[in-house]
Amino acid sequence: MESATELCSLVQQFVILKNCNVTGVFLVPYFLILIICGVPLLYMELAVGQFTRRGPIGALAQICPLFKGNLIMTVPARDTTIHFDVP
Repeated sequence: MESATELCSLVQQFVILKNCNVTGVFLVPYFLILIICGVPLLYMELAVGQFTRRGPIGALAQICPLFKGNLIMTVPARDTTIHFDVP
């Protein structure tokens, strides 16, 4: 009986210590991906908008007509609907 109690207290202690020490660990990969991916994408979006002198949808539509949303968004919406509605 004592070993089960000791095991429960060790598991509880591990969970408490893990939650206390993991708070900032998620921030390292978050900021790394933000700098590597997010900033260049933001800069690209601003540059495309300034180059085409249009809003977000118009700018992407001028670069690639598929980005208007007519065909490119109906296929994933249809596939998602079929996947979740068919039993």
